[in-house]
Order: sequence, then structure tokens, then C-alpha cells
Amino acid sequence: MNAELILYYVNLLIIQYHIKTKARATIEALIFEEMIYDISIAVRDGFNLETAIGKQLEILGSIIGVDRTVTGASFTRDYFGYALYTDTAPFTYFGYADYTDINADEQFRLYIEDNRALYDLNDTELRMMLKMQIIKNNSNGSMKAIDDLLAEFFIDQVIFSERYPMGETFIFPEGLRRIATIAQSEDLLPRPAGVNLTVSFVPYITAIFGYKRYGHDAPSFTVGYKRYGVAKTGGYTRYGQT
Repeated sequence: MNAELILYYVNLLIIQYHIKTKARATIEALIFEEMIYDISIAVRDGFNLETAIGKQLEILGSIIGVDRTVTGASFTRDYFGYALYTDTAPFTYFGYADYTDINADEQFRLYIEDNRALYDLNDTELRMMLKMQIIKNNSNGSMKAIDDLLAEFFIDQVIFSERYPMGETFIFPEGLRRIATIAQSEDLLPRPAGVNLTVSFVPYITAIFGYKRYGHDAPSFTVGYKRYGVAKTGGYTRYGQT
């Protein structure tokens, strides 16, 4: 493929240079040099945290300090598979996802999984753990630093708040319950030394009912009472949603 690409550019020479040996060699050298640069860029981008997969993520993990295999949490996954015609619900395996399904968390079961009790993170889970560890590695432990880093890496997927006395709370959407639980069990959620940690889950991370103090702005993730005839947009955070 590389040879074909080089030849393609060499053949673009105008007719008076098309048969000149040195002219063709010059173009070959220039294109080859550019292709080497592209390879180096591809290697660099192969370890981009947002696009890396498989072994690339594991190499990043060895540098950052996160292993794909976790031991502090035990979970079961939803595995893809077929059912017999005579089978009835509940099914052991799950079939194809509907077009309207969002973030279907199903995968093929590996043979090796039948012979061990440890839990291996998939790429999505490992990527989040890496982000959490990066925040922990680079934070000075202050509430502002943790909040700023969470906003940079997770935008509106995580809400971080301070609790008195000496406590902090992470609020995750329900869809991230397993990943957040793994992060907590692996001690990857950043916190200042000596501060208690609470993890909560809500159905809608950007639509939690709340009030604001007079003269103050309400947090961006909260919503107030709805007007009559307007569709419901959120709900209360219930006691015990942890």
C-alpha cells in the first residue's frame, strides 16, 4: 500500500519531469518522509486516552497506575447469546439491542471467564478508571482542584460537592452505578486526606430538584417546580440513594 501511494504521487509529475530519474527520486523521498511522519503521529495518537483501545489502554494504565483486573468488586455482566425456542423469561443471555436502546452493555462471554473470579474492566470502564486516577494523581487535594478536574474530564457526568463536617459527595447518573462502584472500591475517587466520601446515584444527573438561596444562583444541574402543562424534567434525590 505504501509503495502504491508513493507511485501515485510520483506519477503526478508534469510530463517534462515524468521520465527524469532524479525528479522521480526526489518525489519518492519527500513522500516517504511524510509517510514516516504520519506513522509517528499515528503512534502518538494511539495512546490518546479518548481513542485508545485494548492493549493501548493497558499500557496507559501501567504508567498511570490502574490495572484492567480489579479485585475489590464483584459484578456480573449481561452477555450476548441465543435462547431456545422453548425458553421463557428470565433469560440467561441477552439478544440483539433495539435501535432505540442507549449504551447497551452486553458482550460475548470469554472462555477464560469461566475459570476465574476476578473482574476485568472493559475499555469504557478502564478509560473512566484512568481518568479518575489522573485526577487523583494531579490534584492537590483541594475541593476546587478536584471539582475543576472532574469538570474537565467528565463535563456533566459527575457532580461533586462538599459536605460538612469533613465530607464530600460524588453524584453519578444511575447508568454509571457499576463504574462508580468500581472506582470507589479501588479507591480511585479523589478526596483530601481525612475526608469522608459518599457516593450517590440519581436517574437524571442534570435534572435534580433543588432550591436556591435568595440572591444566589442555583446550581446548573438543578431544576425547580415545573409549570402546569409542562412535561416532568427531574425528580428528588431520595434519602438512601447511595
